[in-house]
Amino acid sequence: MKNPLLSIIVPIYKAEQYIEKCIVSLMEQTMREGIEFIFINDCTPDKSMDILYDVIRKYPERMHQIRIIENDKNKGVSLTRKIGVDIARGDYIGWCDSDDWVELDMYESLFRATQNGKIDIVVCSFYNEQREKTEQVRYNKCNTPQECIINCWKGFFFPGSLWQQINRKSLIQRAMNQIVQVDYAEDVYSLLLVYYWASSIAYIERPLYHYNSLNVLSLVHNTVFTKESWNRQRKNLELITQILYGNGGKKIYHVACNAMKYSMKKHFISSFKNIREYYYTFSECYRDVNYYLFSPNSIKTYLVYNVYILFYLYFVKEFKSDYIKNDKSLS
Repeated sequence: MKNPLLSIIVPIYKAEQYIEKCIVSLMEQTMREGIEFIFINDCTPDKSMDILYDVIRKYPERMHQIRIIENDKNKGVSLTRKIGVDIARGDYIGWCDSDDWVELDMYESLFRATQNGKIDIVVCSFYNEQREKTEQVRYNKCNTPQECIINCWKGFFFPGSLWQQINRKSLIQRAMNQIVQVDYAEDVYSLLLVYYWASSIAYIERPLYHYNSLNVLSLVHNTVFTKESWNRQRKNLELITQILYGNGGKKIYHVACNAMKYSMKKHFISSFKNIREYYYTFSECYRDVNYYLFSPNSIKTYLVYNVYILFYLYFVKEFKSDYIKNDKSLS
């Protein structure tokens, strides 16, 4: 077929319990032409691929739109997605994880909202499928993609998941070529750059994607908390800060960058050898974090987060002994 307008990338790993529903929802999309589906087997050890082949045989009219890629080894979700972007032929990239599913008009609705290629990013609301309930998640609208970044620390302003949006291929490919491959927050790092470079964004308020919170075995739920993994995270945080701070951007983006640094290092706290190393890594974030995320009128909080000895005394009981046993700073 001629080059499609939209490429949907689907990494596959340990999803045999859910993948049939995923594939059926893709094959029955109301967007009949101008779309391609790229399924990438990340060396899944279960029967996910057998199920994929069984399902797509029922849709012969889609065969010319389907591409199946086999990774030679397990590469993780970040690199697998990048492989998909590199071979995609569409002007826009969409995403679906193999344990999730989508509304049947999702990609037609998203592409229509690009106004024939004028809009760089289109975002939709989604359903968070939990064991006992289904929650609708909506994001606050921003006038520009950059406004999403500026307000990201407030929550529900920055759509940080690839699967709830489509992006212009040239932007997402450029972003993925710059970031370091990681097993956590790869969506966020790529999208921060996309939103920084993009000129326009549109929203669809109706939930179109079903995010499945139940599959703990999938390739998106396996975070490694090692020193090496944190160092890769740190490189991305430094890269994002450097790019966003360029051309006078520090005045605009410093709160967003510092809130992100604080959040990420807190998530990877077990990767630090002691409390001193943790405190002095991105210590510049504490001023903004205290003022914007904590109480701006709390002198106690300000002092704790800006004087190491007070930080140590205040949090020492909350850190496991492994984090502080090598700390010689007080001796």
